[in-house]
Amino acid sequence: AFTGYCAHYPKNTASRGEGAPHLSAEKRRCSTLFSVFPCHLVSQAASLLASFSLIPLSSSQTQVRWSLSAYADDLTDSLKADRITLWSKVNDEDQERLEATQLGIGSRFAEAGPIAPEHLEGTIADFHDYLVSHNRYTAIT
Repeated sequence: AFTGYCAHYPKNTASRGEGAPHLSAEKRRCSTLFSVFPCHLVSQAASLLASFSLIPLSSSQTQVRWSLSAYADDLTDSLKADRITLWSKVNDEDQERLEATQLGIGSRFAEAGPIAPEHLEGTIADFHDYLVSHNRYTAIT
């Protein structure tokens, strides 16, 4: 009932913060993301942990609670504000697209199908497999 992966960014990408003293340069350039089904998502980098809890309120509404945690004093107040602004923007974009998708799925003309190829959205495929295994969903073929 979980999925996870590590996103390794190119060598020319800025580090994700300093983090703990023993971290290698490679570890400072990656993020680990995991989800505990059905409603918790975490993104962890050298200096930042973002946690999301998705709480279904009804068949058409979901509440999202999120938090940000920083390693020691790695993030200045300005950088913290920048990260909060970025995550707010990401959440707003997600909400906009998900609301539009939900409208489309609700159409009587909508046909089931994949959102994206599995190699691009493997975590979504993992979630679908979880739902199927709990008899809460019909597999998309």
